[in-house]
Amino acid sequence: MTLKELGNEYLRQYEEIKAYIKAIKKTEKDLTRKQQLRLRRRILSLYADAASLRVTGEHLVNYYGGANE
Repeated sequence: MTLKELGNEYLRQYEEIKAYIKAIKKTEKDLTRKQQLRLRRRILSLYADAASLRVTGEHLVNYYGGANE
């Protein structure tokens, strides 16, 4: 696997986490206040994970200055 392929895998996982966050946000209104707070903490953690995946993925994809592998 090349660095570019690995970077693209990180970016794919980033997109999956974003979609998951969007999906679980829709459930918030049906939860109790305590459950909402737990969900928000979980979402914040997922945002941090997603940001890390995006930064790492972009770095790997562009590691060689945009040249092919």
